[in-house]
Amino acid sequence: MPDQLRLGSPGQPLQTLIQVLGLSAAKLHIGEGPEELLLLERQFPTTAALQLTLPHVQELINWYGDALTFRLLLGERPVLTLEGFSASSLEDFQRDVAGSISLTLDLRLNKARCLERWGVPTASTLVKLFLFPEALARALSGSLLELETGLFRESTRRSEGCALSALARDCAEWRVFSHCGRKGDTSMESMEMLGIRPHQAPLRPAYPGTIA
Repeated sequence: MPDQLRLGSPGQPLQTLIQVLGLSAAKLHIGEGPEELLLLERQFPTTAALQLTLPHVQELINWYGDALTFRLLLGERPVLTLEGFSASSLEDFQRDVAGSISLTLDLRLNKARCLERWGVPTASTLVKLFLFPEALARALSGSLLELETGLFRESTRRSEGCALSALARDCAEWRVFSHCGRKGDTSMESMEMLGIRPHQAPLRPAYPGTIA
């Protein structure tokens, strides 16, 4: 079964992280593409990085697992990563960066791995996960031809009918883009843009079609 909790707020732990680190939330959706989310901050203040606490890091691990790469580097040397993380890792990090002015923050989220971890079936359905509505709107801003050859190019290579979905949520609105294709049909004529408020569409799996 799909993980309704995580699908309900896919970007929440990252938003919390960004707030704790004193960065703009816009950096997340600007760095989000169809396949991954990337954030690279050079000259990131060490004082901001030291605001990280054990619960912050544990929430990232519990939510995203190995789908998320999170590294803080001092020069070229990683001083904090999620691999093998423990309470002592944070203590070592705080000691290692004492006296330094800045670090490099490197964050990467593999969204295909997220879907796998969260139990979303993708074998016969092409699913595109978007954590932030701004990123979804940007991905859908091109022409139909650009969508067919870009965001949904994989659907044209399928021999069977498929359903394509993209989902993003903010505090006020669900935005779902759905295209249910038929065998040999790549005209995108059946595309539909829906705006669904949370109280109108409680979370439940609905395959094929949308995650809603």
